[in-house]
Amino acid sequence: MAEKEYIEREAAIFEFETNGSNFVYGKKACNAIISRLKTIPAADVVEVVHAHWVKPTKIGWRSVDVPHCSHCKEIPCGVDMNTHYCPNCGAKMDGGADK
Repeated sequence: MAEKEYIEREAAIFEFETNGSNFVYGKKACNAIISRLKTIPAADVVEVVHAHWVKPTKIGWRSVDVPHCSHCKEIPCGVDMNTHYCPNCGAKMDGGADK
């Protein structure tokens, strides 16, 4: 099964409203598409939080080699740098924008 992609309904409607006359089918067809877009039920999706594992050199007075999440800053038990999601906050460990 192909991976699903989701778009914002308002952005699609805006595109048809502002550029409708540029399409081959014209403004009337775009208005029909806008009407149909408004009737499609919204998908139940959650925004993905991107993060990465940070390897600290010290916590308090002791030296440690334990990864922690760059998003929630928690040190989860039993994970390593190869774990793809933070078990505490659910962030996807794919590097994130803040790496």
